[in-house]
Amino acid sequence: METGAGQDALETATAVGSPQGTTPMSTGPVASAAAPLPAPAGTVGVPIRLAEPTALRLVHAGDHVDVFRAGAGTQPIAAAALVLAVTGTDDPLTGGLLLALTPAAAKETVNPAPDGYVVVIRPDG
Repeated sequence: METGAGQDALETATAVGSPQGTTPMSTGPVASAAAPLPAPAGTVGVPIRLAEPTALRLVHAGDHVDVFRAGAGTQPIAAAALVLAVTGTDDPLTGGLLLALTPAAAKETVNPAPDGYVVVIRPDG
């Protein structure tokens, strides 16, 4: 990554995956200066790319979303996943979500969805 006076102020996203809250996971630049939310105990931080990247402007840290593989059916990979951070809102083609997922749900994202992921924002949080 380039460094210099003209570079945007970006931070590296760090999600907490251990019960003690000490294991960081780097996921790339965060669009805002705010640090991502910590992952709750029993979850890990997982970055995903959305099939419709302009949806990044609708999702915020602290929201809960249901996660689906685009074009793969109606069974969610994760229900009510906590959004830890949103990256790339200025350039949605490079952005994504950092989600707190259970280890089982995280395994479902190991092989990225070719068409990305679809999220449904839960109104009940």
